[in-house]
Amino acid sequence: MKVVQIDINYQKSSTGKIVEQIHNNLLDEGFDSYVFYGRGEKNKDKNVYKFSYNVETYFHALMTRLIGLTGFFSFFSTRRLIKKIKKINPDIVQIHELHAYFVNYGKLLKFLAKKKYRVYFTFHCEFMYTGKCGHAHDCNKWKTSCGKCPLLKDYPKSLFFDFTHFMHEHKKKIFKNFDNMTIITPSNWLMGRVQESFLANFQQKVIHNGIDHSKFPYMYEEKEGLREELNIPKDASVVLTLGPNIFTDAKGGRNLIEIASLLKDKDIYYIIVGADYSKHNENIIILEKTSNLETLSAYYSLSDLFFIGSKRENFPTTALEALSHGTPIIGYDSGGTKETAPHPYGAFFKYGNNGEIAEFIKKYKKDRTLLANKEQCLNFALQEYTNEVMVKNYLNLYKEGDSR
Repeated sequence: MKVVQIDINYQKSSTGKIVEQIHNNLLDEGFDSYVFYGRGEKNKDKNVYKFSYNVETYFHALMTRLIGLTGFFSFFSTRRLIKKIKKINPDIVQIHELHAYFVNYGKLLKFLAKKKYRVYFTFHCEFMYTGKCGHAHDCNKWKTSCGKCPLLKDYPKSLFFDFTHFMHEHKKKIFKNFDNMTIITPSNWLMGRVQESFLANFQQKVIHNGIDHSKFPYMYEEKEGLREELNIPKDASVVLTLGPNIFTDAKGGRNLIEIASLLKDKDIYYIIVGADYSKHNENIIILEKTSNLETLSAYYSLSDLFFIGSKRENFPTTALEALSHGTPIIGYDSGGTKETAPHPYGAFFKYGNNGEIAEFIKKYKKDRTLLANKEQCLNFALQEYTNEVMVKNYLNLYKEGDSR
């Protein structure tokens, strides 16, 4: 069986890592597996190809800002991708993400529908059923018809024109061409959103994301000397948050600073990873972003709690990684974050209710039985969130479709 995967990235970012895991496991299972991706450096892995032209990606991003249309450019990159797919003639096309200026998704999807390929489309965000937004937040226009977008300046940003109504209607027309597509989401929350959109009648499947535990050198053992390096006392509690662009509204790093200001306890330290600078101010430690797995593993293992401060996430990989180091989750009861850590592996509160979170942290410092311990969190993650479990679910879905 021939399987083609398409995504923005390969190996990099949460979706790029998922693509790599599925690809390698498909090869191990004897499938003919191919990956086509649009952004980043060229890769030399077997059957992995970067198809987009960098200059065209930059042009696409520029035109999106100036005109307001996104996903309508990258003509040559898309033609190149389609030629490669035609040559392979796959049994299955697995799509992950089609935003980020690297492909003309309309031309690609029309081609796939016309060729009658069996298509599995994993939504890692909301882009495909909104006018343009990856995260619609509190806006519900996508349930009927987008337009007069309140998030026009959010990614993918338009500086002048609002084409969200046109793009939303365009997507509706494209998806009408499909009669053999299954929509996959990593969370029940996101699938619930799909079921409220114009895509409600497609076949649906929820498959939780997984991570490669073998790549983390520390599990719940602290790295020797890390506390001294960060000037954290031996008996102090540690709350961690991390993510790219951590101080943007989308990631919510500022929420942890507000929580810290509500707690006067100087024996609780807060580590924030993902800024463009480093700063140590009493018990708040701000560190630059890093993709080094050994470094990230050390921070996860050191921490007593992992905080996710974004208003909405789909199924955040950072939560899976934290649990895999024995660290329970705290955050907001919005989006799919709560699904990653059901009680007793996490505690969640109404968005913006930082006073309640601060109070919980204070109580948790005195009573660790409020949440699962390190070993229990690790065992839960090993049972639910391995790449083996994730890939097995994808393979089972492919085989079920093959037998229909």
